[in-house]
Amino acid sequence: MSNIAPTGTLINLWCIVNENRSIFKITIGLGNDLDDLKKVIKEGKPNYFVNADADELILWRTNVASNILRNKETAIEPYLNEKLEDPADTVRNTFQNVIGNNIRVIVGVPVTEQPSARKKPRENNIITTDGPLQPLSGSLMISRNFFQEVESIFLNGQSFVIHGPYQSGKSTFLFHLRTSFIGKRLDFAHLTMAGVKGSILTNVRTGFYDYMSFMLFKETLDETKTFAHIYNLKVPLYILIDEFQYIFTNPELCEVAKDFFREISNAMNIHYVAVGTFKLVDLKKSDSEKLISPFNKALFKQMPMFSIQEMGELFNLYQSNLDKNGVLPDLRTKIIEESCGHPASFMILLKLFYDFRPTLDKWTRVLQGNLERYMNVTHTKLKDEIEEMDDNEKEYLRELTDYQKDHWSMELGDLTKLDDIDNKLLDIGILYIMDINKVGFTSCIILRVCINATFPTSSKRLSRDEVPSDPVDLLELGLKLIDPRTITDKRAKNKHGPRERAMQASLFSIFNGLLPKPEMMCLMELKSGGSYLLDLMITDGDQNLTAYSLKCGVTSEKKFKEAFEHAWVYSDYFHMEICIVNFLPNSHDDLNIPYDTHDIVLISVEHNDECTRFVIQSKTHDYQKRIVTIYDCGMFHKNN
Repeated sequence: MSNIAPTGTLINLWCIVNENRSIFKITIGLGNDLDDLKKVIKEGKPNYFVNADADELILWRTNVASNILRNKETAIEPYLNEKLEDPADTVRNTFQNVIGNNIRVIVGVPVTEQPSARKKPRENNIITTDGPLQPLSGSLMISRNFFQEVESIFLNGQSFVIHGPYQSGKSTFLFHLRTSFIGKRLDFAHLTMAGVKGSILTNVRTGFYDYMSFMLFKETLDETKTFAHIYNLKVPLYILIDEFQYIFTNPELCEVAKDFFREISNAMNIHYVAVGTFKLVDLKKSDSEKLISPFNKALFKQMPMFSIQEMGELFNLYQSNLDKNGVLPDLRTKIIEESCGHPASFMILLKLFYDFRPTLDKWTRVLQGNLERYMNVTHTKLKDEIEEMDDNEKEYLRELTDYQKDHWSMELGDLTKLDDIDNKLLDIGILYIMDINKVGFTSCIILRVCINATFPTSSKRLSRDEVPSDPVDLLELGLKLIDPRTITDKRAKNKHGPRERAMQASLFSIFNGLLPKPEMMCLMELKSGGSYLLDLMITDGDQNLTAYSLKCGVTSEKKFKEAFEHAWVYSDYFHMEICIVNFLPNSHDDLNIPYDTHDIVLISVEHNDECTRFVIQSKTHDYQKRIVTIYDCGMFHKNN
């Protein structure tokens, strides 16, 4: 029970804490003032607000369904409708028509008093893994050319529809516009289309206009009065709309939204930037760069990835403000290549480097051993999306992982005619349009999520004593757990036998399911065309144990010699023995082995067309021939 005496009729107000999304309910009188409200809120969460006085709490008025703000992936900033700054104002004047269970108050804690800020140094929070260039991330803010260019055209009356994968900078762009417009004293409304959800439960059309009118004009108006306000605008009103793809979740909502934008497209003083996922392609005309009516006056843009120059600026800011030693050039290259310019992935990797400060030779080990803990809600959501795919979709995605860091051709002349699965992968942010008729994985982090989610692994983990120390024994164990369906090629090229990168990913997943965590793991280098990297490395802590260079169908003297030349490079770099594993069809000609086999173990693995039988032997070392026969494909497997 509150110590603050209620004045007038009692009402319930649902509140949410900005920092941790904790939701709670308080009871207060309509006659009480906002100073009383802060005291009641502090009493409602005494442990969380223990280091903040009641008058230091920051309150915003809002009106949104709790399930929307409870989702930490949803940006809360668009719902900060009005900061409550007058302590003498009454609850009655501030909150009108309080009905239902919507959140009505967002509570912020002074930055210096946040419990999370006391647990670790403040600079450790400057690099965020929640998304790119978050507001107030301070030392790592840069001004993107795309932001400036679109803002300039937007201020001249041009509306935009912008699509991009999750955490590619779309919401950050809206915050950039918001901050800029506040400085320029322009009229704007910042909202998320998902916020309409709680308003349309009873009547979609009425609820849509209730929500939009409140977000635009801070009062609830019907459709007629909403448009009357819009046509009576004397100065431009700029609408910033996040999660615009939400209009497609309900056919009736989509039609109502189209009616709304059809009407405002004829108004003189209202313009909008709407951002969302690739789903917004559904607004395009078939075989045209134009959008369908009523969005045809807006320009359709893709949110660009970070450029090399922008990532260079961020590295320099990192060195200037966070770590005077900075990130060495070779590690900068690793982070750039792994992130592919995807803003959230780049920030995750920079955060990972900041926390561990690895050397170049330790980077892959640190990355793989800790990446899962640094992945944010979006990456977890991607994994959930993959798990919900049917078998054909998973198989398609699994085969796409063969491309790894390469880009591949896709007909993009008419985005409305893409295959359903390609459309889906672009929409959820697994794939990204890289160039004209070229796509690729949005980032290597996302590629790693796809490999982990689509390649089966062992259902039984070994103890340290059970892990074979002999590289051929370990390979034999891995091949026993191979699912032939994941490694055989379904495409016209190389119809029979395993695909090299699929074999790499499959053994990688199996070994990591077998090896005892966290001390032992299998590392994998992701490849691109023309690059030569060691395929798999078994490690124990900081010690490299076994290295595999995988080859499939190497039957020419030239390719065979190249395989040895690459292995010698790996051996010199890692100062260890390298196992070349060459997968060959049953009928093949013997090849001449180079004279110098120092630090090289050649392992030949003959297989049948179905990859259900493997014969393992070595021409360079005295290993007993092993035969692996797979009878039941899925018997020993589980997905990661």
